[in-house]
Amino acid sequence: MARVVRAHGVRGELRVQGLIPEVIDLAELLRGRRVAVRRDERVEGWLRVTEMRPLPDGQSLLSAAEIPGRSEAEALRGAELCLRRDELPSLPDGWFYEADVEGSEVLDDRRGPIGRVEGLELCAGRWLLVVETSSRRRVTVPWVEPLVREVDLEGGRVHVALPDEYPGLDGDETGA
Repeated sequence: MARVVRAHGVRGELRVQGLIPEVIDLAELLRGRRVAVRRDERVEGWLRVTEMRPLPDGQSLLSAAEIPGRSEAEALRGAELCLRRDELPSLPDGWFYEADVEGSEVLDDRRGPIGRVEGLELCAGRWLLVVETSSRRRVTVPWVEPLVREVDLEGGRVHVALPDEYPGLDGDETGA
């Protein structure tokens, strides 16, 4: 749901970046809930979110009873705060959770299969589709139309339409 960016202040608040579609109010979703603290796909512990308030830059400040001070908050830098999949609200048509598309086959209109979805990444306020190619390269595709054309959750496929020359594909070793 969110990634801990850094500690904020001396009272143990966390500055967090939401990792969910913007059609969901992160503060409303997490306030009062128990969230898993995850790093490297392992749950390190649990926090109960006592307060959460949005900041003008799109991040939020989060408080939890289990974080009494700055040093405990700073130790959580980089951790992900997660809910169980069955606790997540439904999304409107055209919106997806990262877990829904992870592992999906990525098919390019011109090239055919190019790899599998490794995940999503937020970079400079834009979502990127992270693809591990069949040659084990990591390629990112901005999640915008017309590049990402269709997501077929039931079929486990993401259809893309990439330009003729695309970094990390077609012999370009530089990646994206």
